[in-house]
Amino acid sequence: MARQRVLDTTQCEYIMFMDSDDMLMPRSVEILSNAMRTKEPFDIVRSSFIREEKNKQDIFMPQNIGTITWFHGKIYRVQYLRDINLSFLPLRTDEDAYFNLIAWNSTTKRGELSEITYIWRSNPNSLTRKTGTKEYFTQTYMNYITSQVEGLKKLYDVNQRISDELVAQTLINIYNYYMQARFYQVDERFMDEIISTLKQEVWMWVFLQRGANWIHIANNLKAGAVYDNEFVVFYQETFNDWAKRLLRNDKNSNS
Repeated sequence: MARQRVLDTTQCEYIMFMDSDDMLMPRSVEILSNAMRTKEPFDIVRSSFIREEKNKQDIFMPQNIGTITWFHGKIYRVQYLRDINLSFLPLRTDEDAYFNLIAWNSTTKRGELSEITYIWRSNPNSLTRKTGTKEYFTQTYMNYITSQVEGLKKLYDVNQRISDELVAQTLINIYNYYMQARFYQVDERFMDEIISTLKQEVWMWVFLQRGANWIHIANNLKAGAVYDNEFVVFYQETFNDWAKRLLRNDKNSNS
């Protein structure tokens, strides 16, 4: 992967990642690199960015938790990434979801900027999407679920004090994509493997032993028909029901 080769070989102090069909705002590199150079230098900084899609623009602010997922408008200290031995998973899509879950949550030295530094130009004809709608979304769901499961495993290896809130939010993300993957009839063997992996993870049981309140974190989560992007997706069970089934100590339960 090109990004991994650059990360392995660069002699620069900082690194940014950019897709070929996106754009930087004027002075973006200067703004982000200056933000890194505080009295106590940051390991990672994220900024606001614009998404352009179908003649429409949306602004994503750092306070939106979803902005952690993407590379857009972020800068990293190279030595920090090497210190935590962070590398890319061999995924064609959603490699940033794994990378940033770990990069953002493995340090307290992180900054946020309200300035817009990046323009994400959504391109339906890009290399990752050209295979067609169903194929693209099916692969995306599988890759995203993999990135979140593997990301939590790596985070636990780096820092065994990961918060209940982070585990809960990541499980919610996995749940959302799991329901969508089932809707698109992703290979059941993959789905079973994810469930089996989650049941065996040390961080999952640490989380449970702390007394996680499933009802509380599931209050606003869904079941039934909902809109996901431009598609109607049927959520076959609420997060609360899914989590209870997932965490039953029955390795042979039907997923």
